[in-house]
Amino acid sequence: MGARACCGYLRNINLRQELQAIIGRLQKELNAANQTINDAKRTARYWARPLDENTLPLLRVAGRKLVLQMDVGKEITKINTILPKALLPQKYQHVLIFNDAMILLSKKDYRMLPLELLWLHNDTTSGPPSTGLLAPEMQLHVEFRDDVHRNKFTAACEQWSAKKPAPQKRRCRYDFIGSSTDLAGSSYDGVWWGGKPHGRGILRTADGTTFEGHFQEGKFHGFGQLTVPHFTEEKDSSFSSFFLGSPVTKTEKLTESKGVFRKGKLCGLARIRYPHGDLYEGYCINGEPHGFGMHTWDRGQYLGGWKDGKRHGYGVHTTRKTRYLGEWQDDKLHGRGCRITIDGTYHEGNWQEDMITSGCLVGPANQNNFSVEYEGNFEDYGILSGKGTLRLAPNATIHGTFSGNVLNDEVQIVDGRVTMNENMDLIERFLEEECLRESTHVPSTSERWSQMFEIFVEDELGGNFTETAIVWQKIVSGIRKGKEMSGQMRDTGPCALPVLEQIPCYDAPWTPGYRVMLHEYFNAAMNYEPHPLWRLCHGTVDLFTCSYNNMATHAALYSQATLELKSLIEENYKIIRLLFPSLPKDPYEVMPESMSKRSASVDSATSPEGSPARTGPDPAPPIEVPTPACEFLYAFLFPRVSPIIFTIYSLSSAELDAIYWNRALYLNAHTDVKLLEYFQVPRELWPIELPSVGDLDKPLIRACARRKFYESAILALQQLSTDANPTTKLAILADTFEEITQCVFKFADAGCNHTWSADDLLPVLSYVVVRSQIKHLGSEIRLLDHFTKEYRHRRSIDLMFTMLKSAYVQIHIDKWTP
Repeated sequence: MGARACCGYLRNINLRQELQAIIGRLQKELNAANQTINDAKRTARYWARPLDENTLPLLRVAGRKLVLQMDVGKEITKINTILPKALLPQKYQHVLIFNDAMILLSKKDYRMLPLELLWLHNDTTSGPPSTGLLAPEMQLHVEFRDDVHRNKFTAACEQWSAKKPAPQKRRCRYDFIGSSTDLAGSSYDGVWWGGKPHGRGILRTADGTTFEGHFQEGKFHGFGQLTVPHFTEEKDSSFSSFFLGSPVTKTEKLTESKGVFRKGKLCGLARIRYPHGDLYEGYCINGEPHGFGMHTWDRGQYLGGWKDGKRHGYGVHTTRKTRYLGEWQDDKLHGRGCRITIDGTYHEGNWQEDMITSGCLVGPANQNNFSVEYEGNFEDYGILSGKGTLRLAPNATIHGTFSGNVLNDEVQIVDGRVTMNENMDLIERFLEEECLRESTHVPSTSERWSQMFEIFVEDELGGNFTETAIVWQKIVSGIRKGKEMSGQMRDTGPCALPVLEQIPCYDAPWTPGYRVMLHEYFNAAMNYEPHPLWRLCHGTVDLFTCSYNNMATHAALYSQATLELKSLIEENYKIIRLLFPSLPKDPYEVMPESMSKRSASVDSATSPEGSPARTGPDPAPPIEVPTPACEFLYAFLFPRVSPIIFTIYSLSSAELDAIYWNRALYLNAHTDVKLLEYFQVPRELWPIELPSVGDLDKPLIRACARRKFYESAILALQQLSTDANPTTKLAILADTFEEITQCVFKFADAGCNHTWSADDLLPVLSYVVVRSQIKHLGSEIRLLDHFTKEYRHRRSIDLMFTMLKSAYVQIHIDKWTP
């Protein structure tokens, strides 16, 4: 056969195949048309039969075609009603299957079920052919005369689905009509499984209640939002009831609950907005606040523990005029706690039924900056009742039995005894208050928020850390799912989310590389709101802010606020260490490498008037600043809580800092030479190089110089108050000493061969401190001491810190003048 003949043969084969395909499609369309005609004729014959006048209009709908008709007693031998249970179950006579629904007819009633909401299960046990039928509000058991009729019934019921057998998971809308359930009159539009809402959907009840979210076996289960209306009737007072009567206005208000549901009840993290505008955000059990949460209303706020819908445990209660930090029981102040009023009055002690019974009181400061102090028994706020001690002056204390309102100067004293005490020097008080002490009248700072952290670990991280990999998989899958659903993310740059979508090498050894990996992941998490660590750390900031902002920024809370902040940092570190187990157990353990936040430049030191510097051997290496393992938490938390904690420190050190500041202003009015002589700085440590001028002009320039000696060190120390991180403040202090060394090396007679001693260093540092003019230096020193003590101890930077504190004390107590 030639090539041309082969091509013709193949062309004929292709044409034949195309014709066969066309004929097949036409035959299929013809069969469908015949089926439609048969269904139409069958439907017309059925509607032509005499039917109940009330039933016919409801069943006869345009486009509805009868597919199968079976009679009970013929094709169907028996229909048993399993649900709903009744003493006299409904007896059906006919079963009609249309193209959209199945209808069960009795003598005077009918029941319509959408085909998409019918789940069939053929009974394979011995006995007559039968099928279990499951539908919303109904469960039936249908027996057939033979398998042929059962197969016809099954095929007709599953005609709506192109997939055979029909899928178990379906989406459909349904109106509940039965009176045997609580959903009578309700409608549901969503996903179904086995005759019950199962998946995402919207349920609207007859009373207006709406739930939009996830269902499981017919109940709210998973994340969703429940809206419940409340209708109130109010009379319009602008109308006269005597003549016209007051019209009644019907007002609708809503309770909106959004969160995690379990078996129809809020169980987990939720947000509830009540009809009158109150808002609750926190954890719930059985629809009631339980565990930890925040309740906000128009005139106040509560943040703390809950039990069965009532405030219970430790909490912070704030109104426009007061704040209470302490224990609760059954929605009342009960236990240990403290209360601050807007006028500055401070109570702490034991409380029962919203009343203080014993403890101490610190009144508002008077014109002499002194506050009345009382410790003993109370009857009410500010009202003394029983034995106690009253301090009315810095060195006078009264012991006895007291009654009356001490805040209104209405106190009666029985069996009083006055003792005179030596007035403690301010510097002694400053050094003594560096040792933080917890009061026995308030809850321990380490126990205050322990319940919140336990709930967080259990609810957010699963509470199971025997397999850290499982917890990480849960976090990463949640982030990926959140990205698919919303993609909402703060402006963090292009690399933040990819970092979070990968499981980090959390089990690698603790090395500098591990530290870099941890910091990158932590910083990315702090910029992605759905991440559990974001909620943990930002929630910690909210805890501290709600506790100590506004009127609670009080000097009496100095020890409490400091110890609580340290406790919060340690609790956050413990939880993060669960995810990164290679972190050291001690949050203040110094990292493998030490690093300074600012690197001092060797060329930064400049001489007075820009004089040339000396040259010589390199000076001593820079002072290394230890970096604790919890440095990443310091870097995140302190910039956010610094305005509050530093204000409390400033109030606590206000009297001492005021004396220091006045003294520093006075000393700064003098020239450099006078100050150096005043602090007895050795002359070989004076950087006195001058520019090329005449010999007769040098003494005048030297005598008139101001802020020219150790200028780079002064500039370095002035940065101390510009950064909130205590570790960075230590680095700034180290840079200051490096700049002092550079100035001596380049411009002083001692040069690079000088070896520092305390007798030489303290006078120079005192000069630099005065010239730096840091107004709240005492507060800075206290903050550094409390938050760096654990990791600076027995290191070179600790000596530098001691020198700074000594210079502060020296400037304060020295009464001589230059």
